Amino acid sequence: MPAVAGLALLAALAGAACDDGESGAAAGATTDGVEIAVQQPEDGQAGLADIPAVVDQVRPSVVHIRAVLGGRSGVGTGFIIREDGYIVTNNHVVTLDGPVPAELLEVELTDGRTFDAEVVGRDPETDIAVVRIRADGLDAVPVGRSEDVEVGAVVLAIGHALNLPGGPTVTQGVVSAKDRPLATGGGPALQGLIQTDAAINPGNSGGPLVTLDGQVIGVNTAGIPQAQNIGFAVSSAVFVPVVEQIISRGGVVQRAYMGVAVTSVTPRIAQDRGLPVEEGVIVVEVAPGSPADRAGLEPGDVMVSVAGEDVTSVADLSSVLVQQQAGQTVDVVYYRGGERRTASLTLGQQPS
Repeated sequence: MPAVAGLALLAALAGAACDDGESGAAAGATTDGVEIAVQQPEDGQAGLADIPAVVDQVRPSVVHIRAVLGGRSGVGTGFIIREDGYIVTNNHVVTLDGPVPAELLEVELTDGRTFDAEVVGRDPETDIAVVRIRADGLDAVPVGRSEDVEVGAVVLAIGHALNLPGGPTVTQGVVSAKDRPLATGGGPALQGLIQTDAAINPGNSGGPLVTLDGQVIGVNTAGIPQAQNIGFAVSSAVFVPVVEQIISRGGVVQRAYMGVAVTSVTPRIAQDRGLPVEEGVIVVEVAPGSPADRAGLEPGDVMVSVAGEDVTSVADLSSVLVQQQAGQTVDVVYYRGGERRTASLTLGQQPS
């Protein structure tokens, strides 16, 4: 999917804190029988006095990752997603911001054990990678629904910031905004990001963004060097279906293609444009000859459902498309002006 117009900022991907201290660079759906258990949110958040308890709960699931490629080395963070050794991190952590995986990956657990790791698969479009170590009985962190977390909710970012000794660093902040797009300057624009003012520094990338219920709602990914207290995490709505597909298909991420550039509807946009809905995605551009073009979609259309799934944001659309296959025909429900319409669209294969 073409990159949407996003923030006029370039992000510094926070994952590769080099050895000399300089910085480098929808949830719950089943895919071929592999499913990441996504927890339902608790009623309200735990009190602030419980933050040490949350950290104690999550810390055993947070790992230190060292990558070596072509004489360069860097470190990042990951978190254990399954007790049989599957770990989620950022693509740029395992590639050192390059196009290919590192020659050597080492994972250190909080108990001091160190393992060689292998890359199971990676997805540059979402900056997500899955690595695996040969170990069992590990502490897997629960995953929460980022869709249900409100702006202003307190969150914790946990990771190996600046490769400081003594275990992972914990920073506290709030969810500043949701469903942000972001141009990184070194690859495709990232979509469906959570913005937070919890400090995210080099070495943090790949670590969990955690609610006060102890649930991961994001993968810490990027900070903005020229801004204050602005960091970004890939939401669980985006990363869960990608991780499921990587595990189930042996690392191959296939994303169905519509051929549209889109942006999320917000209440302000809906009011300014007189839209009939306050949630959905606005078609900004349609690629000529694409599946969307052949189905009759036009710029200005507002999609609210694809393949029977509600689409309230760009993150939702990304989650739906990663669960579909090229060649499938799906119904697209959209508004053109005030008229609700349905189009039959045959999905294509995501271009390279």
